[in-house]
Amino acid sequence: MTVLDELLRQTEALLAERAGRPAIGHVSGDTRLHDLDVDSMDLAVLLAHFEQTYDVTLENEDIRPSEYATLADVAGRVSQRLAQHRL
Repeated sequence: MTVLDELLRQTEALLAERAGRPAIGHVSGDTRLHDLDVDSMDLAVLLAHFEQTYDVTLENEDIRPSEYATLADVAGRVSQRLAQHRL
């Protein structure tokens, strides 16, 4: 499993938990946040989770909701910051 796959799995689980429903299990990187009813607060919780879980700092530009349309956008940004953090 790649880092991106793991981030997608965690993203789906966290969103399901916030919505009070089980994970649907068929999301992909192409799944649009809008289709999952993700609002700016959900996004903030997700990004804070990844910062804490992976001990990585997301920059100010990383927390703008307009930067994210799909789950892959979220996972990709976190993955990018992880790679930079590990250098």
